[in-house]
Amino acid sequence: MKLFLFLDDYLIDSKQDVFRVFPAARHEKTFAPYSSRSGITHYNVATRCYEAWESYEDAGTLVISTDGENWNSKRKPTPLKVIGDIPKGLSLTRDRMPYDEKGLKGDRWHGLEYHDRRDPDPARRYKCTIWPFASNITKEGAIEGGGSLVACSPDGIHWTVDMHHRWFSNEMGSDTSNCIFYNPVTKHWQVICRCHNLDRRIAMVESPDLVNWTKPRVIIHPEETDGPCIQLYGMSPLVYEDEYLLGAVGYYQTSLGEVQDDLSGFTAMSWSKWLGPVEVKLAYSYDGRSWWRPDRNHVLIPRAEPGEYGAGGIYCKTIDVGDDGTINFHSKGYLASHGVDNFQFPDDGHRLMKHTLRHDGFCYLESRGWGRFSTRPLAIRGDELTVNYDAGNVGMVKVQVSDFQRNPLPGFTFEDSIPLTGNEIHGNVTWKHGRNLADLPVRDRVRIDFRFIDARIYAMRVDCGLWFTNTPKPLERI
Repeated sequence: MKLFLFLDDYLIDSKQDVFRVFPAARHEKTFAPYSSRSGITHYNVATRCYEAWESYEDAGTLVISTDGENWNSKRKPTPLKVIGDIPKGLSLTRDRMPYDEKGLKGDRWHGLEYHDRRDPDPARRYKCTIWPFASNITKEGAIEGGGSLVACSPDGIHWTVDMHHRWFSNEMGSDTSNCIFYNPVTKHWQVICRCHNLDRRIAMVESPDLVNWTKPRVIIHPEETDGPCIQLYGMSPLVYEDEYLLGAVGYYQTSLGEVQDDLSGFTAMSWSKWLGPVEVKLAYSYDGRSWWRPDRNHVLIPRAEPGEYGAGGIYCKTIDVGDDGTINFHSKGYLASHGVDNFQFPDDGHRLMKHTLRHDGFCYLESRGWGRFSTRPLAIRGDELTVNYDAGNVGMVKVQVSDFQRNPLPGFTFEDSIPLTGNEIHGNVTWKHGRNLADLPVRDRVRIDFRFIDARIYAMRVDCGLWFTNTPKPLERI
């Protein structure tokens, strides 16, 4: 393992005056729609462009922007290419693209586009899930059955579905953002979904070949610590540097006293909770199968102020990492709560919103006075140790290497450490006389100790493993 985000204490053996903080993502922008007729703008992770419908006539026209403001190109969406025979009893809507906003004007039809670096087939470089079958879709019923397929594309523009790539076939559908990704730990493709509509929990299916899929299995279930009657609307995943899997979970805060008379036009769905706001919280995993949620009071993407887009609910749709390492969240932000008829408001009551975190910025360690913590004994394989930290203009971080009995190694003590100051994503740790990890007298069963003040420590990067395990392969977890 090479990247250590301090999401929990698994790597830490001792600490003093050190505290973990989970920051909220920063609101960067609420995008205006391209025009009054275009509906919500969509961010295409594959092309890294913003797209909006200029017209629906003649199969529609998409306008394209690199920043969501300057719309400088257009293109006609290409028809959906189909491989294989359509299952008996179903019909295919061939003009329904993975980014289609027609029909229900929602993106229930697809999950986020995923850049699949692992697939050796360049025609499948990008993937998303899609519900292309014509079925009984109503305002009340949403997705009522029908299979879901994996759509593949070489460029995020031209999409193909293979009838063998049917990842979901449960009768009631999966009424959420169904997001596909490749898990480098299990070497399987996975889709985050629901077991069926409207079971609002986080489930997962997986496949080694896009053809043979497991049945949906719940991986995150609401708990008492979440608060009363919380339901989990969905989760957008992010494979982070092939070391961690992060998730943006939609927390649906249902009404405790909801009755049928409160539901207006949604009375057909009164068997399920329908009213309440949605906000986004963090989940993480080391293997993509077992997931944990940290501080339940922490909100990753907070709702906006009343009357603003995002006040009623925020639904994170895509997560990607920019060229500078910034973590970008694109969400649908609604004026009113879930279950309220947002179509009565301008822009159908929702707009695209962007929030960001700094590189590795899911959480950080800070201190009260001089903080100090030490890792468990490690087997060091690499020669470089870097720290992602922010010490501002006054703080500092010092690093020491000790043996497993906590005796500092000569030449690698806190006194020898060259202090880390300022703000660095990859702050290189060195000691006096230009020493680095390549000069360690021993590399097995050593601890890395930190001593810092007025600073935030986000991550540590070093090629190592816990000393009592077998030497792990690059993608095995310690």
